[in-house]
Amino acid sequence: MTVNAVESYVVSLLDGIQSPNMPAPTQAWVMPPPVLQLTPNPQVFVWGGTWNEERHTIPRGKGEKRATYALSIWIQSATTNDPSDEYGPAAFPILIETLLDILRTVTIPIWITDPVTGAETTIQTIGEKMQVTHPTPIADADQRFLWHTATVKATVTEEFTG
Repeated sequence: MTVNAVESYVVSLLDGIQSPNMPAPTQAWVMPPPVLQLTPNPQVFVWGGTWNEERHTIPRGKGEKRATYALSIWIQSATTNDPSDEYGPAAFPILIETLLDILRTVTIPIWITDPVTGAETTIQTIGEKMQVTHPTPIADADQRFLWHTATVKATVTEEFTG
């Protein structure tokens, strides 16, 4: 199992996405999000979250295993507070939908290799089950901008034969 390869693959999907009504493409990282990172680009942070591993009993040795991740994807971005502005509050939910659409339309299976260990595995599912939390944005002091955050829990299934 290689959570690093799964995280790296998802980052490669979500980095550089140009969403409608966002002035700059996304920047994606394998890391938990900082408390606040004000940038002109929407920021996407991918982290292993929680996962379950199952090992098949035959063959022994490393055997065949499956990991099911509840991958955590945090999205952060600022918009204007003007609903009539192209970069207004609606731009962030559109960004969320753009990222979800990318995850739900990935062609599977996907063969991946961990860039550090060289372990080879296969992603069997991604984007079939996702849970989104999109809390109320926070306004800056003069109320001109809104700071948006969202968390996506995406289920990813990885198979390992070794």
